[in-house]
Amino acid sequence: MLGGMLNPTIAYVGSETVWPLRHAVFFAGKRLSAARLPADKEALHLCAVLPVPDTDLSAAAGVIAVASVYPQAQAPARLRFLATDPQWRRQGLALRLLGFLFADPPPALRHGLVLHAESTLRPLYEQAGLHTDGAAYRRRNRDYLVFRRGPDLPA
Repeated sequence: MLGGMLNPTIAYVGSETVWPLRHAVFFAGKRLSAARLPADKEALHLCAVLPVPDTDLSAAAGVIAVASVYPQAQAPARLRFLATDPQWRRQGLALRLLGFLFADPPPALRHGLVLHAESTLRPLYEQAGLHTDGAAYRRRNRDYLVFRRGPDLPA
């Protein structure tokens, strides 16, 4: 952390704001278009942004963490691409994004939330009030778990 308490603004933003960090974390070495999904139009996107003089959130300046939630008809929404800029990791930003999301749940979460994540992230997601759903599975030589938070939302 660079000098003092980390106090970013957490906000809902347009998809174009999350694409640069999503690309850097999940799609490095690929075209920027790899970080854009057709479903981004319907998704909710959150970001943690540090104040940068003479910019606004749509400029993606100062964005240090992002998350996207994809609503599903009659099923739990899917959380994908929760990412923190590597230089800002281990500052509690993922928990703050999830806390913001759960504090005043949008209609997209009326059926709950589901996500697939590496099993090493279990403590983070359990701290955020999500619970594992079944045994781990292997993908790309890594162990993954399914995490859920029900439509009642409070953990």
